Amino acid sequence: MLLTGEITDGFMRDDLRILHRFVQVIPHEHAALPAPGGRWIGRGVRVVLNFAAFLYRLLRHDARVVVFWFASTWYAPLMTLLAKLLGRKVVVVTGGMDAVYVPEIDWGLMKRPVHRWTYGLLMRWADAVLPFSESASRWIQERYRPRRLRTVHPAVDTRFFVPGAGPREARVVTCCYGYGAANIVQKGLDQFVETARRLPDVAFVLVGDPLDDAARRLAAEAPPNVRFVPRIPGRSAYRDFLAGSSVYLQLSAHEGFGVSVAEAMACGCVPVVADRYSLPEVVGDAGCVVPFGAVDAAAEAVRRSLCAPPAARAAARARVEERFGRERRVAALREELARLMPELQSPPLRVELGCGSTGVAGAVGVDARLTVQTSAVCDVQDSCFRTGIADEVYSFCVLEHLDDPYRLMDEVVRILKPDGRAYLRVPNLGTYSSHLDTTHRFLADLTIWRGIMNGYFEKVKVVPVGTKYRDNRLLRWINGFLVHGLRFYELTQGWTFVCDRKRAVPSRGYMGWWQETAPDR
Repeated sequence: MLLTGEITDGFMRDDLRILHRFVQVIPHEHAALPAPGGRWIGRGVRVVLNFAAFLYRLLRHDARVVVFWFASTWYAPLMTLLAKLLGRKVVVVTGGMDAVYVPEIDWGLMKRPVHRWTYGLLMRWADAVLPFSESASRWIQERYRPRRLRTVHPAVDTRFFVPGAGPREARVVTCCYGYGAANIVQKGLDQFVETARRLPDVAFVLVGDPLDDAARRLAAEAPPNVRFVPRIPGRSAYRDFLAGSSVYLQLSAHEGFGVSVAEAMACGCVPVVADRYSLPEVVGDAGCVVPFGAVDAAAEAVRRSLCAPPAARAAARARVEERFGRERRVAALREELARLMPELQSPPLRVELGCGSTGVAGAVGVDARLTVQTSAVCDVQDSCFRTGIADEVYSFCVLEHLDDPYRLMDEVVRILKPDGRAYLRVPNLGTYSSHLDTTHRFLADLTIWRGIMNGYFEKVKVVPVGTKYRDNRLLRWINGFLVHGLRFYELTQGWTFVCDRKRAVPSRGYMGWWQETAPDR
């Protein structure tokens, strides 16, 4: 599966971890691509590079489902058309500025007719549209006719975002990644400052990075009881900050969902929000909802919320646990993907021998030590599985650590079904990292490894992994052309062998002198 979008926000990275539970995910980040030249030339180059990289990943990894996080009309409709022509399924997660226009603040991509038209094409072509709020679902339903529309709220990790053990400060907070002329009104930061002006005896804290002169003017004109702090680095520090606050104030003109509001509620903050778009949906009856622009009403709601009893804070957390818990999103995403990928309804048995701390999605992890990915603790060369039980067997960067890799190869073939497939990855001995690991025991070149695999499987495909030159961009491009264009696989950091049709009687395609046994006399 290909996940495409600007994967920067925490809830998008969380989705990446969720999807990794049951499918293999290849991220495709548009923001990571360069934009050389002037404004229009740079935009054209970026578009071409985006589409080339998208098509390359789609075909190379044989992705069957494409998930768009935010439906940008700059690329999503054409990429969707390309995916559909190639027989792929498309899922769109939408609901932010990509799906709305707010005329009061002239904000949102749906202002221009061309964007509304291309967005409509995307809604018709997509196999599933998953808005992250009921507000966005209603907006889409009123204007378009998607094939399948289902609201799936973002997940809040209520096991991580918890109330603190220490005392709370009597402070009112709001958080954003960054703020400037483009989003001060959209995020309600001007109203946040005006609310603070009406409550001079209350501490207000605005967390976020100032992006331009408008942000600096906002700080210069704010009353002395407003403190501006940079974005808090680290999830734990951010969680502790919320857990030590009393009220979370969000007076946005538009919010696609309001993840920060929900995280603050999980930490026991009482929310005060504007009555716009998704914010009342998040808060429900567990906080205060005031008319947008009514600063006096917001100030009164803040003053009442500062004196809220512990039961009110518990109710705010309970609403998040009930409505926006992580497992609800996990179940919903799995259900939607199972419609498009029937194998998820009765998934194959995947076994990973030597999973370590990072495992393959949906695989039963086997390792000699207990890690977060380990399901069975045992010797990978003599596992606890029955013969011929696994549909797929994975072993990444394990064979080279063994004195005799044939013992692991024997185990892979033993537990694999006759029509099963094995994915075996090994490093290239020509890279520095191979020699720096002192636990490496069996280092071989591509020819030797290919010979070993061919002794156990009738069909072996080599997939190059990484590049030997990582610090020099020109060398990376040259190396990439030699590897992927001319198939000089010896220039990669390693190789993944995709092995099919196991042999009834395996043979040892390579024998070192130290592995030879003395002949009988």
